[in-house]
Amino acid sequence: MIHVYNIEELILCALPYHDTHAFVRIVQLLNIGNSKWKFLDGVKISSAPPPRKVIVQQCIYDLGILELLCNYASPTKKYQPSRPAISFCTAVTVEVLGSIMTVDSDIVKRILTFVTSGLQSGSKGGPDHKAGALMIVGLLANRVSLSPKLVKSFIRSIVKLTVEDERESTDL
Repeated sequence: MIHVYNIEELILCALPYHDTHAFVRIVQLLNIGNSKWKFLDGVKISSAPPPRKVIVQQCIYDLGILELLCNYASPTKKYQPSRPAISFCTAVTVEVLGSIMTVDSDIVKRILTFVTSGLQSGSKGGPDHKAGALMIVGLLANRVSLSPKLVKSFIRSIVKLTVEDERESTDL
């Protein structure tokens, strides 16, 4: 009954596998209705997996989906996201940032949870999350004027991560 009562969680769990037949089958089982996931109705009709570009375009159209992806791929006290979820979120976020003309503060706010959790020392997301967060910070630095407070926060976090990585590499 998960496909009836937990539609959003099931979609978020399956999205990293969007290019598989299993994803198509999952979407075909769901009653998406008139929700934010309505764009997946094409998958039901065509029985073909959607290219990531379709998901990226939907994230650009509805930033709420991008925010959901970022929150889903961010670790919490009780939850650790899977490597595919982190990698998928990173790829989609990078493509969204590369596809839009101007990156505004609304987009930055929506992806900030994912980025800051990846830059925290001892991050539960591991090296994939750290690498993804660093890529996104690099893109943001190139695309938008960040507030001095946010820049300082990023710099502090990156320096702290670098020091930790250096300690770990010398402990070997």
